[in-house]
Amino acid sequence: MLRKYPSKEHALIYDLISIPPKKFIEEGRKSNIFYAVKSAFVKEYKRVQEFSEMATNKFDSMNELFTMADQLDLLDITKD
Repeated sequence: MLRKYPSKEHALIYDLISIPPKKFIEEGRKSNIFYAVKSAFVKEYKRVQEFSEMATNKFDSMNELFTMADQLDLLDITKD
C-alpha cells in the first residue's frame, strides 16, 4: 500500500524488479529450473500488479510482464 500525502494527487514511482533472466522465461517448461523461475517470477509479478492498479499507465507497466507470464503458463495470476 502506498502512503498518501494530503495535498499530493500524483507521484512518479521508479521501482526495480528482480526477475529471472529472460532466457529462462523464454524457455518455459523446457528449462530444467522451470519451477524455480516460475516461483521467483510470481512473487515480483504480484508486487508490480499491486502498484500498477493505481498507475495511470497501468497497461503499459504490465505489458511486458504479461508476455512473460504467458511464457510461464501463468496467465491466471491474481493478487490474492
